[in-house]
Amino acid sequence: MRRSTIGDLELSVIDENDSDTQFLYDEVFVSQIYHHPKMRIPASPTIMDVGANVGIYTIWAQRRYR
Repeated sequence: MRRSTIGDLELSVIDENDSDTQFLYDEVFVSQIYHHPKMRIPASPTIMDVGANVGIYTIWAQRRYR
């Protein structure tokens, strides 16, 4: 495991390929692929990241929905 900084995230990652992690970060935080303006989500939702790869979606969801 090593520390890595991508965007504004300071991560502990196991993935040795920084380009994979950077790609995921760009999809989730830059392209906002999980943000759908028409999706209705309660004020305090319970979100489970079942297929968590390196956890970038989990960080995004926590920041977005607190």
